[in-house]
Amino acid sequence: IDILKKKIPKEALYGKIVIIGSTVDSLLNRSYQSYVGEDEYSSIIHANYIENLLNHSFLVQNEFYKKLNIAIAFLISLLLYILFIKQWFKTILIVTTFTLLSSTLWLLITFKDGSYISIGYLWIPLLISSTILLIAIPFSKNRKEREKLKKDLKQSFTSSASSMVLVANTHDEETGEHIIRTKKYVKVLAKKLYHKNLYSNFITPHSIELIYEAAPLHDIGKVGISDAILKKPGKFTPEEYEVMKTHSRLGADIIKESLENYESNPLLEVAYNVALYHHEKWDGTGYPEQLKGDEIPIEAQLMSIADVYDALISKRRYKESFTYEKAESIIISERGRAFNPILVDIFIEQKEKFKQISLEWHEEEMV
Repeated sequence: IDILKKKIPKEALYGKIVIIGSTVDSLLNRSYQSYVGEDEYSSIIHANYIENLLNHSFLVQNEFYKKLNIAIAFLISLLLYILFIKQWFKTILIVTTFTLLSSTLWLLITFKDGSYISIGYLWIPLLISSTILLIAIPFSKNRKEREKLKKDLKQSFTSSASSMVLVANTHDEETGEHIIRTKKYVKVLAKKLYHKNLYSNFITPHSIELIYEAAPLHDIGKVGISDAILKKPGKFTPEEYEVMKTHSRLGADIIKESLENYESNPLLEVAYNVALYHHEKWDGTGYPEQLKGDEIPIEAQLMSIADVYDALISKRRYKESFTYEKAESIIISERGRAFNPILVDIFIEQKEKFKQISLEWHEEEMV
């Protein structure tokens, strides 16, 4: 009142903070309830506020709780991601709901005790990660179903292919062991190409498996060759050899007919190339289309070396089996003629693996 009536000189107030009206509130006994439930006079509240201003001592949330909330949010988000990978979708919903409810309860309990701990640092990252994962769940389920269908179709095709190979083998002297050996040879060569980063536009872990699965179909066309020619004990006449050469195109036609039932089938596409082109030669003197160099699909080039090597070390009606050393020298001598020089160099590096495969899947007629 004295200040308002200007009874106190300005010099006495210079550099000081004065609360106007606080005395009136005190005289009227006006009080306010603090957040902890205690009655406080407005003058006391004003005084405390001024003291905090002067001393920079405002009460703020402890940094520890902010960091704790962020750490908990990170750990729970990591847990949700692991659950998503394992496709435990119901558990994701349970964990998210439990975390939100328990953190809300914690907030209420601490607030009742006169403290406020912001849990926004927990909720916001958690809600973002949960929302993303929950949105992704339907897509994940569809992907899982598509993968299962794809796997079932592949198994179905593989079974059908095996049946066709068995039918073809009833007309040919080539055995089941020959089929296994050649596809294993092909895989050895292809994996080495991959590790050397060669033909990387096609050779990948996925394509290696495709070639491995398709390799048994390389001679499927022999099912269309008569037994009189196929099982002839001696050398073919020129006319018989021309008929025999048609087996590659016959095999490709069989696979092409199957391909027409699919919009896209990478396995059949690889099988088609293997069947049609595995008798092509690097210098262009092979058949059926006299392709040269890398005009020949790489999967057919791989099959060519595997097929020739196994034919050399195996006994046939028209020949005795060759020793491993003789077979290896023939393959090497055809470097740049029948075979891709790169593949021959890899064969030289891997020839012991070829030998081990042939010994593991040996036949009585082999060396």
